[in-house]
Amino acid sequence: MNGKIEKAKLNKDNISEEKLNDAIKVMKVRPEQVKKGSIVEIEYEKMSVFYSRVDDWYPQDECPTLYADFEIKIPDWFRFNLDQTGMNHIEVQKGFENITFVFRNGQTENVSCNKYNAKGINLPSLKKDDFVWQEHDFADKLTFEMNGITIPGEVYESFSQTWDDINKTLAESSNFGGRLNASNPLKKEMQDAGIMNLKTPKEKIEAIMKLLQSKVKWNGSYHFAGNSARETLKKGEGDNADMNFIIINMLEDAGIKAVPIVMSTRKHGRLPITHPSLDYLNTFIVGALINDSTMIYLDGSMKNGLALPANLITDRAQIVGKASFTVSPAQTEKGAEAYNIIGKLSADGKLEFQGRSEFKDCWAPVVVNTYKDAKDSATYVNERASKYNVNFSKFNLKYTEGLNPKCQKTFAATKTFDTTPENIYFSPLLVAFAKENPFKDEERKMPVEYPFIQSYTFSANYTFPEGYSVESLPKSQQITSPDKSLHFIINYQEVGGRLAMRCTVKIDKQLYTAPEYPILKAFMDQVTAHNNDVVVLKKNS
Repeated sequence: MNGKIEKAKLNKDNISEEKLNDAIKVMKVRPEQVKKGSIVEIEYEKMSVFYSRVDDWYPQDECPTLYADFEIKIPDWFRFNLDQTGMNHIEVQKGFENITFVFRNGQTENVSCNKYNAKGINLPSLKKDDFVWQEHDFADKLTFEMNGITIPGEVYESFSQTWDDINKTLAESSNFGGRLNASNPLKKEMQDAGIMNLKTPKEKIEAIMKLLQSKVKWNGSYHFAGNSARETLKKGEGDNADMNFIIINMLEDAGIKAVPIVMSTRKHGRLPITHPSLDYLNTFIVGALINDSTMIYLDGSMKNGLALPANLITDRAQIVGKASFTVSPAQTEKGAEAYNIIGKLSADGKLEFQGRSEFKDCWAPVVVNTYKDAKDSATYVNERASKYNVNFSKFNLKYTEGLNPKCQKTFAATKTFDTTPENIYFSPLLVAFAKENPFKDEERKMPVEYPFIQSYTFSANYTFPEGYSVESLPKSQQITSPDKSLHFIINYQEVGGRLAMRCTVKIDKQLYTAPEYPILKAFMDQVTAHNNDVVVLKKNS
């Protein structure tokens, strides 16, 4: 303050502990003296009886890190692999040091240790990003994984895991393997509803999900192990694991092969590529095999249609069974939106139009959830009117559930454009794919992760007012990225006082890496530039 450095120690009254569960406590500190521009320095020592696990070290977080220091000494008896990841550089130095163990019987042993010292200097803040599933996936960190214990002449034990090892552990677990082998608690209800007699696997799956969701409500939580099916049904609610075990039991009784697919949710972070580990798993979904080559993904958290929520559309998950296979729900989940408009423009700049919009697959439940979350239907319609600067005279929303959910809106509305005594300035793209380019930075270190593969189509036919002709018409354009994953087409055709236009955008990949970012940014520059396309009409003399 006033050019001087003021130091203040943390008062013990401002340190507290919070118990999250039986295994985890969180220590909280409240430095009251901290102001804008302050530097917070925290030094702590952590002790644990779980010698086989070392918590990951994250020197980078929401606040910029000026300096972070980490030191660990690992006796040579314990073998750990060190994995260093992140977008910035962490200096890691390895050395050796001897320490003395004192056992309960008083005996001592000198043991050589591997000593690691890591420093993170001037690390930028880890900012929230709308196009990254989990920012901490790309944070600077050190990860230690134990792969074995070697005490000369005494003990040797390997801790390295394969997916086959994890398969075996899960199969022997009463809360996982035991639940997979449980009987179907809704078998009678399925028989009474005639589900077993339905013709196709898709019909059976839709009926099974509808029946279960009428009995059990998802409580909003994602878990890995499930409670008993009868307890879940009695309560009438459960987490996704509770419901998924029942789904598997129901599918098997309907003659559909079903497998659990273990994963880490987007918010929890990615599964590591380098090694399998139970520690990173926090939930699972269900894979329903409808034929030898097609698998449908299901989960108890699905609502308003059988499309996976974005939190479960990951790029790495593992099928559990006699043999393990890696799958990527993100490569198959997609969403489509399409608009079809017919309108008539008058000399005063007013456009009267009617049309429909259709949202399929992953987009459908997103739209319906937004509709249901609104205070009421009038509020929803008014919000749409304000967003697109239109006045609705008719608006209707219809939703079809199932494995390929669909939401359709039909509407009639008016929109007014700028005019002069001689001209009308008409913007034909009433609903843009994106109003502005979200990628404004010239460079980007993080990848761009879309929630799912998506496509957009806007088609329209407009009639111009009598006595007006086109003075200026935007150029048609077509763009395709070098890897063929990005497609943009906009086409204008004016014939005899009518304008037909069509705009298509396709994003056929869910993830774009940092080196691909300039191509994506340039693509979106072109797409959003056409949001402002204007057709200029001139009054005939």
